[in-house]
Amino acid sequence: RRNEVLGLLTGIVLILVLNLIVISIAYPIFTGNLIRHDGYRMNLYEQILFIAFPFISIFQIIYVVPILGILKLIQQPEIFKGVLIGVVITFFLNCACFVSFFAGAF
Repeated sequence: RRNEVLGLLTGIVLILVLNLIVISIAYPIFTGNLIRHDGYRMNLYEQILFIAFPFISIFQIIYVVPILGILKLIQQPEIFKGVLIGVVITFFLNCACFVSFFAGAF
């Protein structure tokens, strides 16, 4: 029982750390002076709304699928479940933030 909980927590922390790494790499890249084709300079709110939210989901697919495959291959079902829980938590937080930004925009 203890090993199962430890495996779940390991998977959740793994996804949290990987998400933080992706954000720390992507944020400086996308927070420069972003200018649209019509010359409009995007503010931080728009950068977060239109760049950060979609990209965290895309990048997460890129690194989660191989992690799940490796965990399945080495037969670590507890960590596998923890990674899935971490992905679902990230998805719901992402959706909640996205909806709250759009709700405030209107």
